[in-house]
Amino acid sequence: MDKKIVFFDIDGTLVDNETHEIPESTKEAIQIMRKRGHIAVINTGRTWGNVDKKIRDIGFDGYICGCGTYVFYHGQWLLKSSLPHTLCIETVENFRKWNIPAFYEGFDGMYFDTEAGWIDDNIRLIKKTIGERAKEIPKEVSETDLNFDKFCLYFVSQSDKEKAMEWMEQYFCCIKREHGMMEIVPKGYSKATGIEYIRKQLQIPIENCYAIGDSMNDLPMLQAVPNSIVMGEAPEELVKICMFQTKKVMEDGIFFALRQYGLI
Repeated sequence: MDKKIVFFDIDGTLVDNETHEIPESTKEAIQIMRKRGHIAVINTGRTWGNVDKKIRDIGFDGYICGCGTYVFYHGQWLLKSSLPHTLCIETVENFRKWNIPAFYEGFDGMYFDTEAGWIDDNIRLIKKTIGERAKEIPKEVSETDLNFDKFCLYFVSQSDKEKAMEWMEQYFCCIKREHGMMEIVPKGYSKATGIEYIRKQLQIPIENCYAIGDSMNDLPMLQAVPNSIVMGEAPEELVKICMFQTKKVMEDGIFFALRQYGLI
């Protein structure tokens, strides 16, 4: 059998953004494709510690996390890349100076920094979402062992956006997300580099690669494969560059897409 590999985004693709539910049809579709010998891989901006148990319980062969900074396959870490500790400290200190709220995503959790202008509602939302994995950065950041892989930020009215963008260009790629958020990833890493890394490790030809996503941080992975699939509520910019648009998450979009391509 001609083995295929499918890369799945999580938020807005496997998990509905409004209900935060995973349709039973999605779980069934992934189980069927794997039983048929195909490979199912998560490809997410989330770091490993923020991939929920309900996602892992579906059953995936591998995980690309943190926009390509971590690659995991069948119980083995093939790639792990964290930011240098000194750069983590410099980032937090700069964002405090420039009044830029951010949440910093590490291997086993997420950090927020009240010294940089976070408001209570944001902090409550983070804690509600990931519980005790949400940690506050102490005031004396230089004395911590802080380590993270990527981060997301918001520019507010008091932010010095110009200085921040100029400084970040040295080390990071900036991805515009919904609601004014920016996702910041180390240079040289993306969902596309994660695909290329695992594809070569498994010796899967590019024509047998599929990717399914819904938002602008999925653009690199959708451009990286010939079989690009976008969800039903995706922005028009993504729809234009993809080979196929499936249905919405809660309309059995994943099942519909995998069946359309003969994978189930």
